[in-house]
Amino acid sequence: ERLLQEARLLFIPHYGESHSTIMTADSSLVTLARLRGDSARAESIREKNSERFRQAESKREEDVRRFGKTDEGGYYHIWALYHLAEAKLALGKVTEAETLFGQSLQLGRAQWDADDSRFTLLVRYINLTRASAIK
Repeated sequence: ERLLQEARLLFIPHYGESHSTIMTADSSLVTLARLRGDSARAESIREKNSERFRQAESKREEDVRRFGKTDEGGYYHIWALYHLAEAKLALGKVTEAETLFGQSLQLGRAQWDADDSRFTLLVRYINLTRASAIK
């Protein structure tokens, strides 16, 4: 937990509060609290960050629109879809998140071979994000 908190403090000045790295750290803190049986702390962390997650969702939606126009089906579009799904999942919008994960995987399969490191990284991140959202 201490390392996650320290990482947040280091990354926030560089990337800002709504960066996916910060969201991932916060999701991990929620997961850790749940694993420790401290559901009140997990809920507190989630509630404290809900406004930031909504702001991140809005920014990620803009990214998907922009990269959908400038890099349709490409690397940045695929990852923009993933990051929007991550924001949706953090807000409890599971169905929307799963649809976006599916879209990013579909585009990833079309763009890369199954053993391409970019595709395996995408699959790994999706699985980790899903696992961190399990209550």
